[in-house]
Formats: sequence, C-alpha cells, structure tokens
Amino acid sequence: MSKVTFMYVGSGGKSKSIKVSANVTRIDFSNKGIVSIDLSPISQCTRLKALMLYSNKMATIDLGPVDSCRNLQILGLHKNKLRELDLSPLTNLHQLVRLDLEDNQLFSLDLSPLAHHMALQKVELGKNPLTELDISALFTCSTLKEFKVKNRTVLTANRRVASFKVRPLNGLKKKIRWLEQDQVAAQASVTGRTEPIPEADDDTKNTVLGVLKSVPRISMQDLTQYSELPVNETRELVFELVGEDKVTGRFNPATDEFVSAVAAQIAKKMASDGPRYSKCVYCGKPMDKALAIGEEVSCPSCGIVNIG
Repeated sequence: MSKVTFMYVGSGGKSKSIKVSANVTRIDFSNKGIVSIDLSPISQCTRLKALMLYSNKMATIDLGPVDSCRNLQILGLHKNKLRELDLSPLTNLHQLVRLDLEDNQLFSLDLSPLAHHMALQKVELGKNPLTELDISALFTCSTLKEFKVKNRTVLTANRRVASFKVRPLNGLKKKIRWLEQDQVAAQASVTGRTEPIPEADDDTKNTVLGVLKSVPRISMQDLTQYSELPVNETRELVFELVGEDKVTGRFNPATDEFVSAVAAQIAKKMASDGPRYSKCVYCGKPMDKALAIGEEVSCPSCGIVNIG
C-alpha cells in the first residue's frame, strides 16, 4: 500500500514525520504539538475527506496543497495560534461541509473563497479577536446551518445579498453594516480580491428561472443556451436565484448540474396522475388529445381553452 510522509516541526523545534496511506479518507494530526507543517504530500491523498489539525501551536499554515483535495468535506484548525490565514485554496473545494477555525488569534479573514459553496453547513470562527468581518460570501451558501463568530465582531455585507435567505444569517441582518457597491469596490481594491455577483437583466433572470422550474435537472453548459452567458456567469446566476429563494433545489458540483425540487415533484405527479381528461369541459365534445396537468389546449369544437 502506497504511503506518504508529512514533515513537521514540533514544540521543541525538532523535526518529525508522520506516515499515512495515500488512500486515507481522514487525516488527524491533532494534539501533536505541531508548530509548522508541510502539507505538500497531501496532493497524493486524492480520496481525503477530512483534515484535522486541532489543538496544535501553529501561527501560520500554507493551505495551498489542499486545493488538490477536491473531495475534502471537513477542515479543522480549531485551537491553534493562527494570526492570519489565506482561504483561497478552498475556492474550488465545493464538497466542503465544515470549516472550523475556532479559538485562534485571527484579527481579519477573507471569506470570499467560500462564495457559492453549496455543500457548506458549518463555519466556526468563535474565540477569535476578529474586529470586522465581511460575510457577503456566506449569504451565497444556501445550505449553511451554523455560523459562529465573536459577538463583538462588526459584521458587514454587500447590500446586494440582503434579500438572500440563509437560516443562521437571517437573525443577524439587523446588526450587519450593509455596504453599498462603491464601498465593496473600495474594500476589494485594498484586499486585492473581487467577487462580483454577475449582473443579469430581468429578462435573462426570468428565462433562466423558467427553465430551472420546468426541467428536473440541467447542466450549466446546457443552461447557457438560455442565459446567453458564459458557463461561470450562468452558474453564478443560478446560485443568486437560489439565494434569493426564487427556486428550490440543489446544485451537484460533481456533475455541474442543478436539480430542481419543484420540477421533479411536478414530473412525478404528472407521471402518476396521467392525462386528466379527453373531452372539453365546456361543450363535452372530444379533444384532439388527453390533457396532462398544467397543459392548455383549445377545444376544436367550441374554441375555449381547456386547462389540464
């Protein structure tokens, strides 16, 4: 069985190593007195779902190699001494369910790499001396169930996400300092990051919304023929519509498809109920065909529209 070796520096300044199987799905390096660790070998652990580094003594950590762990669901860095942390390697980890950074020494944190993570359920930032935190990105994570942060932390967000409904954030809306677009742009110029929500006109939104409600599932590539936008912007638009609670369903990052709950229910009902009737309800004359639920057909005899 293939093994990979991780090198780290312990609390006494001594270099040590840990070997794990390349096929491992869970790595737990907690409570080992780690001061610094080289995560480069993690790129070989393609099946990894959980990485735990709880209760160590790390002031910094390079998460760059984690970018290759596309199946990662849990990242735990609870109870370390982290003063800064770059989350950009998590940008494409759309299977991420839990991020635990509680009990560190973070004074600032850029959450924008978490935008549109549709599997994300928990973000734990409690017991950090965060003075101000922009949580705009979390409003695009419709599956979020738990969000922890120090009560005294000033929360800010882009006003464009104010209508998004995310359960653990709804109760925080009154205390959020909402930023206008020019303020967001100013902050982006300072941080060097821009995560704009795509501007789509109302006709495009309505067209895409109609498609999402009409078909049980559709890939982002196929949806571009209706949105007339690039794939990335089409995907962002779908996330926006979900965040605004205009359509219900789930996004499958593995297949890059949106699965509509409404359309699936309608399709199931139509299949079980079958055609409703084949005669005009107004004149009683035969129709050209039996009507299915929701279908509209004009009677060939009286001309009145029958609705299935």
